Amino acid sequence: MKGLGYKNEKILSYGVDALVLTAVLLLTWLLFGYPHVFPYFQELSEADAIINPQEYVQVAGEINDRFDRVLLEIFFAWFVYETVCLIIWQTTLGRRIFRKKVVCQVGPEKGAGAVVVRCLIFPARTAVKLLCFYLMIPIVLAGAWYLFSKKDITLMDRIFLTRTVSMDG
Repeated sequence: MKGLGYKNEKILSYGVDALVLTAVLLLTWLLFGYPHVFPYFQELSEADAIINPQEYVQVAGEINDRFDRVLLEIFFAWFVYETVCLIIWQTTLGRRIFRKKVVCQVGPEKGAGAVVVRCLIFPARTAVKLLCFYLMIPIVLAGAWYLFSKKDITLMDRIFLTRTVSMDG
């Protein structure tokens, strides 16, 4: 997969991670029967047919509460997936395909001290990234930084003193 360019590799690695997480979430939702996930859009279109404004507001509020729960489940699953993978292996499945890992620029490189530093930095980094996705205003700034940045330094890397490097060296 050489010749794709750093930014395309990063986008594709996020896509692979999203597919892995989607497969896991869909499997758990199907196995454990989460009825609040799948009929969302059907119920929303049925709510549009309600003529009484108070009843519509109540039904739409209940539907949106369930949607917020699904969104929270997705964000929690992404947080756990990325944080655990980065702390233990310094990479996720998507990054591993492109032979990249995320390293901390502070603290020791190996040993128990490195794990402690990763336990402090990576959960905060992932939480801020998810907050940026949720709020959409910081994502514009992070996206602009990403588009106009140097080869391998994103805004999250600058803030949390991390860097994405090749696993080869």
